[in-house]
Parts: sequence; C-alpha cells; structure tokens
Amino acid sequence: MLYLGIDQHAWQITISLRDENGDVLQARQVSTQPQRVNAFFQQLTHERLQNGESFVAVLEVCGFNDRLIRMLHHYHCHREIRCPAAHNAVGLAGESPAVGIDCLST
Repeated sequence: MLYLGIDQHAWQITISLRDENGDVLQARQVSTQPQRVNAFFQQLTHERLQNGESFVAVLEVCGFNDRLIRMLHHYHCHREIRCPAAHNAVGLAGESPAVGIDCLST
C-alpha cells in the first residue's frame, strides 16, 4: 500500500508519496491546472501501482478539494483521510495509518 500526502493550495499541490515503511518515494509540487493534476495521477497509476493496487490519500480539509477527492477515486485511491487544516497532510502521510485515522477525530 502506498500513502499520498497532499497539501492543496490555490496554485499548486505539494505531494509526498511514501511506502508502508514511511520512506519517501516521491516529493514534488504539481500545478493545480486540471491537465497537470491529471498527468500526475496518470503517471502515479502507470508507474507506481501494479496489479490493481491502490493508495491511501491524506489531505487537508479545505473549501476547494471536492474535485480533487473525486479525482482521487478515479485514479484508484482506496481511501482518503481528511485532516483539519492545522495538521500537515504531507507529513502525516509518512506516519502509521493510526496517525491518519487519529486525524479524523481532531
């Protein structure tokens, strides 16, 4: 299972893709232009996900991520964990799943 931390802003998203051990596989910024975000997720699913694998996304709750959440499920996101804006979703992606789940209760 892969974990994708997403910190979304108006002009860019910052991502941190990590494996089950919390090791960073990829960290970068992606423009929020729809074609750029789609290209990133196409690359993610083509290069990183094998044999029907999926990933868990950890993202901040903000007023403009409905489209992003729909897109996550289109690209094989198994589950999204939504964190209050006070948490750093990119940093939480490297923590154990229990940390992300705890994010739901804060």
